[in-house]
Amino acid sequence: MVKVDVRGKRLNRFSDESTRFTSSITFDGPISRHVLMINMAHTLMLLKSGRLQADKASGILAALLELKGEPPVGRAVEDIHEAVEQYVVDRCGVGVAGYMNWGKSRNDQVATALRMAVREKLIELSASLVKLQSELLKHAAVNVATVFPGYTHLQRAQLVTLGHHLLAYFDSLSRSQQRIQEAYRRVNLCPMGSAALAGSYVNIDREKIAELLGFSGIIRNSMDAVSSRDFAVEAISTCLLVMLELSRMAEEVVLWSSREFDFLEVGDEYASTSSLMPHKKNPVVAETVRAKASTVMGCLVAAASVVKGLPYTYNLDFQEVTRALWSAFEDTISSVNMLARMLGSIRFKSEVIGRAVEDEYFGATALAHRLTEEGVASFREAHLIVGGLVRLASEQGLTLSESVRVNFERVAEETLGRKVEVDVDGLASSVHPSRLLEMIVTDGGSNPEKVKYEVDKRGVFLNGLENWVSESSASLAGAEARLMEEVRSVLVGLDRR
Repeated sequence: MVKVDVRGKRLNRFSDESTRFTSSITFDGPISRHVLMINMAHTLMLLKSGRLQADKASGILAALLELKGEPPVGRAVEDIHEAVEQYVVDRCGVGVAGYMNWGKSRNDQVATALRMAVREKLIELSASLVKLQSELLKHAAVNVATVFPGYTHLQRAQLVTLGHHLLAYFDSLSRSQQRIQEAYRRVNLCPMGSAALAGSYVNIDREKIAELLGFSGIIRNSMDAVSSRDFAVEAISTCLLVMLELSRMAEEVVLWSSREFDFLEVGDEYASTSSLMPHKKNPVVAETVRAKASTVMGCLVAAASVVKGLPYTYNLDFQEVTRALWSAFEDTISSVNMLARMLGSIRFKSEVIGRAVEDEYFGATALAHRLTEEGVASFREAHLIVGGLVRLASEQGLTLSESVRVNFERVAEETLGRKVEVDVDGLASSVHPSRLLEMIVTDGGSNPEKVKYEVDKRGVFLNGLENWVSESSASLAGAEARLMEEVRSVLVGLDRR
């Protein structure tokens, strides 16, 4: 059999140096299976349309099936598309394999393969987030009523519950789950049939090939189909928003595991010690998650910078977008998985947390509210009164309740210009931490009864996410199974002749 170089005769031999510099074969692994599926689906379409004889189609399909077990990603070629075609040419001869690319281009093929791989990565990311959110919800359910210090500017602000704080993480990640599903709908459209840019000279049933590959529809404009990588930028952006939230969570794990806070302890399997200081327990998994957020941010900047100045349609610059895309998914999914496992190992220190919430300054806002509600003063005037009481408490070494008893009448008169008659002992008792959360009345607030209700709702939401992951995975797996069944039926049918 005569050896044929699928590169063609238009140009002289591509130098080895140029091949190494421009080749994407080293990071085409994530799409290798999809490239084979696309070639199978396209070959089936040529066969069904009567353009390709059954014996030629079966030769191509048989060679592609051989490759399915071991994609040729190690070859010294420009990309996976060339590697697959060269293998089939070597296996079947150009007289047969030469039909495989009839009516299609690497341009619509790579765009399709990328979309197929991104679909799967989005499902994988969603499934990983479900595990992380499940861990958060377990901790939140146990700590619905665990009083916990809330912060602004990393200064003690108001009391919440630990469950309420953990639900804040959960809800932020839920928005990322929604973004994943929205991105999935946009990416799940098929470019095949667009060829290089203008469309195909072969009247391919685009809807049918999209169905064979598990897509929900086709991209209507052939130029847009092959030249757009906004789906990749969107996927990286979705990864980044996940990582930004993970980074904030990791930061609080680092802070709360320090002796200065000491609110929690991370399992030994997610910490390291010092080569010099034998007492150290460093939360290195959380630190690594925090750092990887910056890496994913770099992926987004890199991808957007590549796309921003490219003329329509296809340019090889797109390969660098692909490199950033896989890196973003790898770092994000691994970070989600590690953080989920680490959360499963965490032990919250209830005694330490209990001491932290005894600080009566947490009641300052509630005290101002009570003064306003009882008609003593407007809220701004009440704010001034309580601020004065806190200042005097600090200067005199008193708790806030003690400052109320000692200083309220004087501070109120100085602020309002009149004497105020009020139950000072009642005011003083209102700042006790045990009463503060009961005073929160709004939906979504930190009152334990409200938190319990919200935890239950999140459980229902989580079930919905699990169903989406299961149904989406099953849909893609079903499409692949049907494609392979059609391929095998062609091969079996030929054998029976």
